[in-house]
Amino acid sequence: MWQAIHKKIRQSFSDAALTYDVLSSLHKEIGRELIRKVMSKSCARILDVGTGTGYLANKAKFYFPEAMVVGIDIADGMVKEADKLKEGVYVIQADACALPFQTSVFDLVVSNLSYQWMADLDTAFRQANRCLNDNGEFCVTLFGRRTFEELFDVLQKAASPKDMVHRLADQTRIEGALTTAGFKNVQISEEIIRVEFKNVMDLLRWNKGIGANVLNQDIPVGKQTIAKMDDLYKTKYAYFNGICVTFEIIWIHAKK
Repeated sequence: MWQAIHKKIRQSFSDAALTYDVLSSLHKEIGRELIRKVMSKSCARILDVGTGTGYLANKAKFYFPEAMVVGIDIADGMVKEADKLKEGVYVIQADACALPFQTSVFDLVVSNLSYQWMADLDTAFRQANRCLNDNGEFCVTLFGRRTFEELFDVLQKAASPKDMVHRLADQTRIEGALTTAGFKNVQISEEIIRVEFKNVMDLLRWNKGIGANVLNQDIPVGKQTIAKMDDLYKTKYAYFNGICVTFEIIWIHAKK
């Protein structure tokens, strides 16, 4: 099962690579804040996990011009786009659950809104820990369980799927995975961001455009269902001139 999900995630993000940067202003804003949090650190080797089109890796290189910066992504489409935009950054296609690096290589591992899509969070965190040196730090963001909570609610009511879509990990699950991976001095904080979308179709198109359509996999959503979802959404979650979408951002700082 995990292998099938893994393949679908890789394909979703590969397909989204060309439109990702146009649609990912939220990701960029969070990425800018993430890199600002690590600016004061001294780093010779930095790894960006789930680099996408390379935005965070390029920012890391800008603030750490003497450092070796490596960006990895499982999606070949993303890697191709990142390779076009790289600014002194090494970009390779690799799986975060099987990092192709020796033990204790990096001073800093960063990742922006990527780990939530990984099929095996425990293994992914263990791999990051393995690649950090003894003084290494792990500074990442990921979407938490409350992300898209309104969408899941109206989908459940409108479509009544027998098997609910795969929900993202909550803070307890994430903290447990970090501890299991061997991280110490774990600091986790949560931030709730609410964004206005025009309607459900607008949200679903954005969701697919950034490669995250894997969230509603295997649930057929036809025109009637979408219309019903839209009515429910506007009744329960109206927001300014459209509908409200919640994003739960989990901020993590941990040490090896």
